[in-house]
Amino acid sequence: MITVTQLRQLNVYAFESFAEAWSRIDRNVQSLRTDFTEDVLDELRRDKWRGEGGKAAEEYAQKMVAEIDALDTEIKSVRRFLDETADGGEGRGGMKGLVGLQRDLGLLTQEILENDLHLADNGDVTWTNTQVSNDPSPAQFRIAEERSKMAQRLSEEVKKVLSKATEVDKTLTYSLKVIFGTVDNFDTEDRKHGVESPDWHDRWVKMQLMAVVLWLDNSGKSNAAGYLKAYLDGEGKPRNADVNQMLADMPAFRRDVDTTLKDVRKGPNGVFTTEWGDSAPNLTEGPKSLDWYYAFNNFEYRLVGTKNGDEIEYQVEVRKRYDWGIPSEHRRNPEGAGINLEQADIAHLNRTGLARDFDVSGRSGPITVRN
Repeated sequence: MITVTQLRQLNVYAFESFAEAWSRIDRNVQSLRTDFTEDVLDELRRDKWRGEGGKAAEEYAQKMVAEIDALDTEIKSVRRFLDETADGGEGRGGMKGLVGLQRDLGLLTQEILENDLHLADNGDVTWTNTQVSNDPSPAQFRIAEERSKMAQRLSEEVKKVLSKATEVDKTLTYSLKVIFGTVDNFDTEDRKHGVESPDWHDRWVKMQLMAVVLWLDNSGKSNAAGYLKAYLDGEGKPRNADVNQMLADMPAFRRDVDTTLKDVRKGPNGVFTTEWGDSAPNLTEGPKSLDWYYAFNNFEYRLVGTKNGDEIEYQVEVRKRYDWGIPSEHRRNPEGAGINLEQADIAHLNRTGLARDFDVSGRSGPITVRN
């Protein structure tokens, strides 16, 4: 648990500076992409190198551009993740995230001091009143009771703040380990399959994951179990997602869809297809949301349909690349059956051929809404 002193002394703006440093890296990567495209890929496209060798060189150059684009996506995600963790928004000046927790702790500390109470490092709030005698009068007893209730209330509020800070700390620990954990961990979305031979550690990791599949299934997380099992089967075949079930199970997903619908309502009549947007389950919204969190962590969706006046008929499409160890996703390590495995180890199974990434997509049934 994060302590009062740790939260007070945390230099939140160091996160902001770190995020700004990633912005500079992002600009350098974009400049690199421009230079590489103009100096190499465009030249190859102009048939400066003909024949099979030229074709192979162009394909390789295109792959390099795709690698750079994927790396740029990861860098943007890292920057946004650190920025939002610091103060809840991009750039400086936000009042959420760790900045908001520090502010809340400061206000509670001020109230504690103003009422002559004592705040311990673990969040306990206590009071000592030497004016209360061993045989207190009714008035003294009421004062003592009120002070005790105040101390208890403030202690509960402080511990809520510390609990939230601790959860942020855990998320940072998992996410930064995914980003910076190993040499192979900062890989792009272009994943190579079966390019290395598995060793005993890879086989041990797969056996552990098979136990996690059983635990997930037995604990009511059937979707998470099914997708992890498909990964371990190693076939890499695309899988269909039950979007109707996803909408029923995840309130956060439904809210995202409703937000997109508001934009559709502002648009013209006719056929429409929205841009792909991000969505993710909220862990606090029940076991079904938790199941999808362990299954997908996050995913993309869009709406396709027809708008006719105040009536909209649409379907929700979903897509997701099921993979592990992708920095841009900050996926939490799988835990279950007393097992805790590292992202890089799970992702390495794809490289050894013991598991395989795959695509997930799906479409809901028709939905009709009216203003």
